Amino acid sequence: MVETPLLDTIFSKEEVRLIQAIPISCTNQEDTLIWRGTKNGVFSVKSAYHMQKEVLSLALAGSSSSGVGGTLWKQFWSLPAPSVARNFLWRACNDILPTRENLCRRKILTDPLCPLCGLKVESGFHILWQCPSTMDLLSMGSKKFQKSYFLGPNFMQVIEGLFNKCDTEEMVQFSSLARRIWLRQNDIVYGGVLTHPRIVLQRTIKAIHEYTLAQQRGEQLVYPGGVPFELCWKAP
Repeated sequence: MVETPLLDTIFSKEEVRLIQAIPISCTNQEDTLIWRGTKNGVFSVKSAYHMQKEVLSLALAGSSSSGVGGTLWKQFWSLPAPSVARNFLWRACNDILPTRENLCRRKILTDPLCPLCGLKVESGFHILWQCPSTMDLLSMGSKKFQKSYFLGPNFMQVIEGLFNKCDTEEMVQFSSLARRIWLRQNDIVYGGVLTHPRIVLQRTIKAIHEYTLAQQRGEQLVYPGGVPFELCWKAP
């Protein structure tokens, strides 16, 4: 196990807890560097080239300003939500979260089923929208979430449908709530702790409130002459 003092100097307390909760391999094999761009895990310039093209195509899709998809992304990135929530939602829409489905596809896990319900494959769409435990949690949020359960069949279409039904405040709540649902799932898998849906919702509302206050304070940081402060870090 990595020494706690070393982790504390690099990561936050929550990240340290998650790192220490990672199960150690029962085969006692040494760690091995694997390149995910090839089937055999060995790096090649050709695979790096194709991976770079894939990354660029995702970036262009996220910044596109034409068509229905462009309108969606424009609404998405303009949400007055914490950047960590928007980035998480972007990863979910592009299906690049480390779900059991994706980990099985990369031969890291062998069981793709959701550890909570055990009924379906744990995809981003399932864990953030379909899982019965997620439905229970969303039922405590906006009523429009409850009336939109038929959206799908993938998470991208869920987000597009919600943007058509919900106002800005409701979408901010959903973006933050989706990330909390993901963190709750990790707490169950790695810590064996099941957080009550009401507590998850309370933490979500609190985080949004704190973010809004921080944004307001940032807007008020101006000189008497109207020139804004230049916020930057300086060595002590």
